[in-house]
Amino acid sequence: MSVNNFLPFCETDTGTNLLTDAEYSVDSGRTAGNVPGIARSKLVNKALRQSNAVTSQLAQLVANMTGQDILDDGNTSKLLSQISASLMRLPRKFNVITGAGGYTFSTQYYFFVTSASASVGAVYTNSGSSFTVVSTIASGTLLAMTATGDPAASGLFTKTSGTGDATITFYAFRKPTLKVRLVGGGGGGGPGGTAGTGAPGTDGSVTTFGGTIFVANGGLGGGSGGSGQGAGGAASSSISAAFLINGARGGYGDFSGTSAPGAYVPGGMGGASLFGGGGANFIATGYDGTGYGSGGGGGGLASGLISVYAGGGGGAGAYAEGIIENPNATYSGLIGSGGAGSGGAVTVGGAGASGAVVVLQEY
Repeated sequence: MSVNNFLPFCETDTGTNLLTDAEYSVDSGRTAGNVPGIARSKLVNKALRQSNAVTSQLAQLVANMTGQDILDDGNTSKLLSQISASLMRLPRKFNVITGAGGYTFSTQYYFFVTSASASVGAVYTNSGSSFTVVSTIASGTLLAMTATGDPAASGLFTKTSGTGDATITFYAFRKPTLKVRLVGGGGGGGPGGTAGTGAPGTDGSVTTFGGTIFVANGGLGGGSGGSGQGAGGAASSSISAAFLINGARGGYGDFSGTSAPGAYVPGGMGGASLFGGGGANFIATGYDGTGYGSGGGGGGLASGLISVYAGGGGGAGAYAEGIIENPNATYSGLIGSGGAGSGGAVTVGGAGASGAVVVLQEY
């Protein structure tokens, strides 16, 4: 538990050597101060207790908010940094991660220093971890950095590369609460043709954040002519502070009829994700999913054909959302790819949209 050296004064007195609130409010010594040569203990004790009560509890608030010792060591620059660390409203950071494949997310820390200069990309070490400057400062007091691990509660940064002060002393730091949203890849649309002709669209793949912390599976590919729509992906999380929605199904493709040529046979709509609309249905090649995580539209058919089916739309990727308090320095994950539309005897389904991760860092 953090230490607070700024202790309450006269906290146990019940009134034997202390003015009451009513007496203090009307006492002339309160407004004019003590007369030279006369210092009344009851008045002085009351004044000291009132001012010290706020000081001690403010110091305790700072200790609670920062987890650091608040010491009466005469270092006023350090004390100001610690107060700033607990009370200052800091800029939020918004991250959008796209592009199918693996990624690493780095949490951004804010460090409170008396005065420091460092350029973007400079690397420092503390407590066995590396810290990289993400915003240049010149004789500044707030230093933004990413890291490979948590620092000590306070201490010294030592530069290992880049441009900046050789050493930087920090007295406090803040790291954010992470609000994470992600969606899996959308399934590809199925092809149009005769019943059972052609392979279904390819499934979208999974999007993750921090392994199993948040998992948004991809939507399934739409079926080939007559075999149905793609199911939406399923979401899961290993933490309780999560909101999970399974992806929407794609739509069924139309049938032309058996006795006369159908006018148009549109493909099934792709399933819409929370990050974008599903691929539109059409009488030819299905449209690709839009945004992130939506399914591709099924391949449709033009007039003049009988006993043919349009392809089913691809399913949307699942959606997951949640909060991570006291985050790690880094998290690994995957961005799901969108499924490919499948070709058939007549038309091709649209491609599903790839997944995405959105992270808001709030301090």
